[in-house]
Amino acid sequence: MIDIPAMNRPVRSRNIWLGIACTGAAGLAVALSGLAPERLGPVPFFIAGVILTPVSVVMTPVSQSTMNAMRRLAQGEETIAAWRVTPEDWRALVTLNTEWHRQEGVTPNSLDLEQATPSGGVEIVASPRSVRVGGDFHDLRQFATSYHSVRWLHTQPPAVELLGRFQTKGSSIPRALRIPVSAV
Repeated sequence: MIDIPAMNRPVRSRNIWLGIACTGAAGLAVALSGLAPERLGPVPFFIAGVILTPVSVVMTPVSQSTMNAMRRLAQGEETIAAWRVTPEDWRALVTLNTEWHRQEGVTPNSLDLEQATPSGGVEIVASPRSVRVGGDFHDLRQFATSYHSVRWLHTQPPAVELLGRFQTKGSSIPRALRIPVSAV
C-alpha cells in the first residue's frame, strides 16, 4: 500500500515521482517528435505524458521536502526528544494496536508495526515537525492537514496519540499515530 499523505519512505517516494516525471516527459517527447511506433501512434504517448507530467511535477517537490525533513531529523537538527522502546514494549504496542483495530470507530495506527524489532529496541526521534519510529518516518505537516487531538494513553506501554484528518478535494481521511513512550 502506498501511503502518499504520510510518505513513510521519502527517498523511495521521491525517486518514484522522479521516475514518473521522466516517463511522462519521455511520452510527450515521443508523441511530439513523431518517433512513436506506427502500430500505436502518438496518442497513447501524448495522453501518458499529459497525465503523468503535471502530477509528478507537483509530487516530486513535496516528496523532496519530506526527504529533507527526514535528513534534518537524522542529523539531529530540531530534535526535541529521543528515546528507545524495549522489544517487549514494542511487542505490547503491536498487540494493543491489533485489539484497537478490531474496535468499531477506532482510526488505525499509521505506524509501520510490522518492522523488525532490533534486539536493542526501537529508536524514536521527534522534532516539532516530524517523528521517526524505527525506520518509519512521518512528516507531521503532510501527515494530516489538521489535528484535533493529542493525548496521553495510559496503556502498557504508555503512548502519545495524535489524531488528525488529511483533507482532499472530495473527502477527509482520518489519520492516527500512536507512538510508544518508554525508556530502556
